[in-house]
Amino acid sequence: MTANGAPRAACDNPTEFRGWTLRSAQQSDAPMLYEWIMDPRVNHRWTTRGMLVPFEVFTQRLWEDVLISVLVHPDPAGPPVAWASITSADLHSGYASAAVVVDPAHSTAAGIGPRTVCLLLRYVFAVYPLRKVYFESPEFAVHDFRTALGELLPVEGVLREHLYYDGRHWDKYILAVTTSTWARYGPAYLDRLFRHYAPAMAAEPS
Repeated sequence: MTANGAPRAACDNPTEFRGWTLRSAQQSDAPMLYEWIMDPRVNHRWTTRGMLVPFEVFTQRLWEDVLISVLVHPDPAGPPVAWASITSADLHSGYASAAVVVDPAHSTAAGIGPRTVCLLLRYVFAVYPLRKVYFESPEFAVHDFRTALGELLPVEGVLREHLYYDGRHWDKYILAVTTSTWARYGPAYLDRLFRHYAPAMAAEPS
């Protein structure tokens, strides 16, 4: 059921939306993902928080407690622009954690992060019996989430001075999306993001 009590329509194909495709990440993708995570434009936002992690450690953790690990392709025949994962899933209680990383080469491209978040949520809520998905963000990056996704990603909690980076402690924000929140806001956000950012993406050099 939707938030207003109407029957929920079936998701057409949860791995595709307006030419964008989700592809399952493979072990062979690990070197590329490691390069993304270790890039200084990304590393400080990831759980590594600026630390240089050996490739062997990264690959060992890459598949730990993973329910979903997908690459996002704007063109099915082209390279991915983002990586999204669902981990720590409790299918009995219906919750899980999510993370998104944008290819540093596209880190300044408009809307890739928010669109990846929405595509991941569209997929996971269509395929798995989850009722809530959590995102975590350091204080210095949470504005990006809130500006792009507004009501879709409300703050559920704040851990004060929980993270250390760049010589000081920062708050960690816990944001949560429920199935009812997604049903109410998700499709409209997804449509708006793809309509708004489509010209900018099309204008990017290949």
